[in-house]
Amino acid sequence: MFKIEDIKYGTDIRCVDLRGADLRDAVSLNKCDFTAANLEGANFNGVSASEATFNVANLTDAKLEGANLRWLLAFGASFQGAKLRDSNLTDAKLVGADLRGADLRGACLYIADLRGADLRGADLRGADLHGADFRGADIEGVNFQGANFGAARFDFHGAVDDCA
Repeated sequence: MFKIEDIKYGTDIRCVDLRGADLRDAVSLNKCDFTAANLEGANFNGVSASEATFNVANLTDAKLEGANLRWLLAFGASFQGAKLRDSNLTDAKLVGADLRGADLRGACLYIADLRGADLRGADLRGADLHGADFRGADIEGVNFQGANFGAARFDFHGAVDDCA
């Protein structure tokens, strides 16, 4: 049987159901593989999970505030409604991820790859988006107030020009 206290650096946690788990006391989640895991509502506040893999994982309503998620791989993962405030997502791969309604206030998304991500209604106030790639992402209703966009990439094909 799988125990939360067994999770440490590099643990294979693929396809495990950890809904609502409290992982705040994990020593290190760096390089852990959470591919296809159900982490709905799990608490990762303040943890270090750099180079972790969350491909197609369910992190709906998860708490990841202040977490170190550098070099995260989360292709097609669901972070819908997740709390990622002040998290470090430097160089994270969030291609095709569902971030609808996610709280990313003050998060560092420096050179993050968000191509094709769904960010509708997300809160990115004060986020560092320097060099982030938003091409093909749905950014309808996103709050970008005070965000740093230095060299961020967007495509606005088919965007409506309300100033015409």
